[in-house]
Amino acid sequence: MKARHLLCFVLSLGGCGLSDVLSGKDEVSSSVAITPRPPLPAPGDPAGGSGDEAIPPEATFAEANEVAHSHLPMQPGMVWVYEGYDHLRFRRDVVRVLDGKRPILGVACTALSQEVTLDGRLVERTTLWYAQDDAGNVWQFGEESMDFSIGPVQITADSWEAGVDGNEPWMCLGADPRPGMVFAGIHSGHADAVVVRAVGVLADVPAGLFGDCLEVVESNPDDPEDEDLIIYAPGVGLVSEESISGRIELVSFSRG
Repeated sequence: MKARHLLCFVLSLGGCGLSDVLSGKDEVSSSVAITPRPPLPAPGDPAGGSGDEAIPPEATFAEANEVAHSHLPMQPGMVWVYEGYDHLRFRRDVVRVLDGKRPILGVACTALSQEVTLDGRLVERTTLWYAQDDAGNVWQFGEESMDFSIGPVQITADSWEAGVDGNEPWMCLGADPRPGMVFAGIHSGHADAVVVRAVGVLADVPAGLFGDCLEVVESNPDDPEDEDLIIYAPGVGLVSEESISGRIELVSFSRG
């Protein structure tokens, strides 16, 4: 299981830190257009969809865009706590939406921070940067993951920032996901693919019973065995994530 999910930190990659976010470094234009890459093929696509219908020809972002997707909401102050196991070790994730926004390629991006502990020891701190376009699609603009598991703290190789070293933002979830849709992107030499497997799913986790959920499979096309089955609940977000190495489930959620 990856120590992250759809929902990681690019503070240092572009020479810009959290203080830059709060101080408003860089300019944010009122409307920014992004032209996405064609979708990648997703090995093992359970629905057999091509994904072409999920990618618009161009996306625009309002200056004050908010990530308010029905299954992937990100309002400042929201906090999710997950518990489960990973390689037979007790795992606990604390995920929160940070205040302030970071301009990346002229788009005001929302930060989602995640801390992962195994058997009570911090092993990874990650932040993802997101923005929602005017059509309601959610895009990822960067990721930085700090590895605390062994030796000195270091940035993981899959950290990246849109606009740096040829990296581009990618649409990670469409406004109206339907079975068979494929969302994919390439960054820092790594590829991610999200395949919508089912809608209207029921999820029973410690935090409660959730209906009308979205079920997706997140994978790396270069490593088909590295797959995560993720379920998102409307108005809440991710409620469970499962892979060959373990499973975590939502135990509490606060809107802050």
